[in-house]
Amino acid sequence: MEEYIAAVDDVKIAFYMVNHWPEPGEGPVSVQQWREADRIKRLADASDLVFVINDEINPGGLLDQDDLRSIDHVWWVIPGTTPGMQHRIIVWLYHIWRIKQLYTDGIGEHLTRLDPYAGKPFYFDALLGNRKPHRLQVYQLIQQHRLGDKILHSIGPEPGQDLEHSMWQDPAFHVDPSWQALPGSDYRTLNQQVLVSGVHVQMPNVLPTKVYNQSAYSIICETWHSNTALMVTEKLAKALIGRRLFIVFSGQHYLKFLRQQGFETFAGVIDESYDDIEDDHARWHAAFEQVRALCSMDQGQVLARIRSTVDHNYLHVMNRDLEQQPFDEITRLILNHVD
Repeated sequence: MEEYIAAVDDVKIAFYMVNHWPEPGEGPVSVQQWREADRIKRLADASDLVFVINDEINPGGLLDQDDLRSIDHVWWVIPGTTPGMQHRIIVWLYHIWRIKQLYTDGIGEHLTRLDPYAGKPFYFDALLGNRKPHRLQVYQLIQQHRLGDKILHSIGPEPGQDLEHSMWQDPAFHVDPSWQALPGSDYRTLNQQVLVSGVHVQMPNVLPTKVYNQSAYSIICETWHSNTALMVTEKLAKALIGRRLFIVFSGQHYLKFLRQQGFETFAGVIDESYDDIEDDHARWHAAFEQVRALCSMDQGQVLARIRSTVDHNYLHVMNRDLEQQPFDEITRLILNHVD
């Protein structure tokens, strides 16, 4: 990087991959963000054009820093969007891409074990992960409306804390029978590797085949729920590849963003106006009303009505080059700059 900054050329174009992990001697996340912000600004000072590739979008993170947002020749290649920055964002659906690669290059035979069009004993899966405000609200609403017999659900500990018992010893966490534990792993956190058909995979990236064959639809509680950042993660990718109807608990206009990327949602079956509600808790409550509505509908009729939509979404992932669109946009910007 220092050699690049010092170089003297007519045109300088930089590509920078954000490093979220601590470097030797670093402390909390705020130190890492300061380090990354400093590097991006130094590259911007030395470059005509900078592309920052960031596979995470964190509320309060780099994209929320005014001094970075104001640099007109820095473009952000990210798996989502953030309000007010769309004119300098290149969407790369990285998390969908990596789950697709896992199933096309590694363990695709597991998709043949799914039966997405058949009725199931449960209406929804709600594998909620670590506790965050939107996930806690969903969990509490499941209990409040006594839907535990209709929704396969689990919730983990607070972020950064361990489970009380190994996931392999706790049936509440729905460990899939096709997963194999790795020796020496205690499985008291939700993001450990498992062995699937001889492939080492982070557990959150694997479709839970048994759960999907027991439940018809998915509740998606995304990583971030703030309106300041929309990030599409493996949580949605698994529902798309599993050909499932989904109700999303995330930031405002998440569904609108998906439709802009060519996916279809389920407004013909449920009321998706929840996506337009600005207030977090009101939006999540309205979304859960659609969960309740679906739990009272005839599953067979709903599955028949959504078949073309879930098939479209599956094919839109599996038959599409998810890297081509951002590549073309980057190429266009570079050619416009050097011509």
